[in-house]
Amino acid sequence: MLLLIKKPSRNKARTFLSVILLSKAVRFGRYILEADMRILFATDGSEPSLQAMDLLLSLEFGPEDSFAILHVLKEFVLPDTIDPNRDFRKAGKAAAKRLVADVAEKFRGAGLDAEEVVREGDPAKEITEAIAEFRPELAVMGHKGHTGLGRFLLGSVSNNVMRHGESSVLIVRGRMSGKPVKALYCTDGSLHAKYARDLFMRLPFPPDTEVDVLSVADMQVSSLPEQYYPYSETSTMMAELRGHLMEQAEGYVAEDAKALRDRFRTVREHVTVGAPESEILSAIDEMAPDITVMGSSGMRGIKGILVGDVSQRVVKHARNSVLVGKMG
Repeated sequence: MLLLIKKPSRNKARTFLSVILLSKAVRFGRYILEADMRILFATDGSEPSLQAMDLLLSLEFGPEDSFAILHVLKEFVLPDTIDPNRDFRKAGKAAAKRLVADVAEKFRGAGLDAEEVVREGDPAKEITEAIAEFRPELAVMGHKGHTGLGRFLLGSVSNNVMRHGESSVLIVRGRMSGKPVKALYCTDGSLHAKYARDLFMRLPFPPDTEVDVLSVADMQVSSLPEQYYPYSETSTMMAELRGHLMEQAEGYVAEDAKALRDRFRTVREHVTVGAPESEILSAIDEMAPDITVMGSSGMRGIKGILVGDVSQRVVKHARNSVLVGKMG
């Protein structure tokens, strides 16, 4: 169900909606999973898209959840050797509609509501605009990356959507390794991280999902090399800072682990020191989770293109699926 709320009556509408959601809630142990989630699934029929579809269908969404199945028909210029009188655009539209219909039918076969959507244009731009129009809580797509200069200048469609879209994004790489599902949740204690945690808890992953909670004590506190500071002062300062940051990270992990244990049976706690991006990618390589969960502060414009935040860089290099929570 797509609910559009006008700003003047937003508070009343939210109160009414919360009553409806609680009446349809599903209990996982002590945790109540609120229902009625709106998801946009962007597909191009490729293997990564099939992997994303399989993941969604493997989760126990309910009939109150709704999906918009989207394909973007990419615009292209026909070479001179092609007869311009042949209607390739019409054929492309027909093929796109068949693809979306086939995918939607699989969702309906699982008892889920699925709307069919076909748009034309640049995939990243059209998916971003579809997110603004349909206002899903989550956009899902397979990952098709670039390498070298193409990655630096353009990035993949999924990275562009994650940077510019207004919703949270689940970018699927590969298939789940099996049961139980293994998840790595990364926290820095921020509201963005907690939003991603709560979104992950709302998704119908099974209660036996194993969750590792990781916080990185970021020691990158200065842009200057240590040799430019007096050694004794640097040594004392860094030791004190390390202790403070470790204690802070341990607090973040303990708080989030407590919340996650209301939903999942197995939750482990980890704290490490270093650069967040490097430590998270190392943890992914070591723990081999099926999915990594993290928040995004969001960066736009030239800074977002050249720098990005940690989640954007993790998505580029991670070997697994990544759920990025965005507060909108």
